Amino acid sequence: MIQNIEPKTYVNHYDPEKKPSDAAFVIFFDNRKIFCKTGMGTLRFPTYGALEDKSGLFVYLFSIDGDEFYLALEKQGVAKAPPAWEGWDLAPLFSLQRLQPKHLAYAALEASTLGAWYTGNRYCGRCGHEMVHSDTERALRCPDCGNLLYPKICPVAIVGVRNGDKLLLTKYKGRPQVPFYALIAGFAEVGESIEDTVRREVMEETGVHVKNLHFYKSQPWALSDSLLMGFFCDLDGDEAPHADQTELSVAEWVDRKDIPNRDDGFSLTSEMIEYFRVNGKGEY
Repeated sequence: MIQNIEPKTYVNHYDPEKKPSDAAFVIFFDNRKIFCKTGMGTLRFPTYGALEDKSGLFVYLFSIDGDEFYLALEKQGVAKAPPAWEGWDLAPLFSLQRLQPKHLAYAALEASTLGAWYTGNRYCGRCGHEMVHSDTERALRCPDCGNLLYPKICPVAIVGVRNGDKLLLTKYKGRPQVPFYALIAGFAEVGESIEDTVRREVMEETGVHVKNLHFYKSQPWALSDSLLMGFFCDLDGDEAPHADQTELSVAEWVDRKDIPNRDDGFSLTSEMIEYFRVNGKGEY
């Protein structure tokens, strides 16, 4: 998956006192796009030392093996426009997923999550006052009413439902350009455990019941500010799935031998499908 950047280490300790060195990477962000240079399958970010305009705010985000990453803001909550460099442009996140080095692609995704949070919460949702950065933690604080706001992380269940040597696979409705199979997935509701999310989402999307839930693995998913939690489980009762026509175009049991090999090295969904294709019920 995209976050597997070993042997490099991602360190996200908050440090408001950090200032960018000339070698630090600077992230210019605009509506889930990242300013970068791509070509020949590689990815580059601008460095602080290469910038002519060093005005504005440079907010420390995280480091990877000592390489530091900063978000460029014009002022609190306002993204700074990137420089006009030939060969550089604002690229959508999905276009970066297969580029090398992999740790920079991962950095782009995580920077987009924090960039969207910083630029989307300029004002307090309680009283409307302009927010300020906390001095002690990754939070935005209202100096008027004291409201504290933390980065948004939405819990999501990804579910591989097994029926012997068959896996329940789906395709989303209204996405003819995406021919690949997916797994059942959905956001947790308020007051709901993630295990109850698994049971509810499977029932709502396909009409089947499940048992024997086993946690597989989690994945931060910057594209929806989510933490994905993958589960395998077994069919319990009637095996006939009925696709929720508002969300799915297909919900069907597919035998292991007929599952296409599509581990893209990016998503938890593709890894789980490939795991079942290779191992069946296997061991965790």
